[in-house]
Amino acid sequence: MLNTVSKIRGQVKSVGYPQTEGILGDSMLRYGNELGAESGFGYALLEMGEALKQVAQAKDCMDVRVKRTFIDPLQSLQHTELKEIA
Repeated sequence: MLNTVSKIRGQVKSVGYPQTEGILGDSMLRYGNELGAESGFGYALLEMGEALKQVAQAKDCMDVRVKRTFIDPLQSLQHTELKEIA
């Protein structure tokens, strides 16, 4: 019950959509660490993996911002003002 109330209040962070860039970045970091930063390929995997993790984080932030600033107000408009017109 407490978990449901927390979700309604927005206090529980929901798990977002897993970004493919983040999954690829995790794999690159794992295998880059296995090869080691001393090798050129291992270093490239580590650098690119970190960059892809940052891209995934930016996409998550953008998804949240679009939902909060565009989708939520649009749904609110649909549920309130458009029902009054019909």
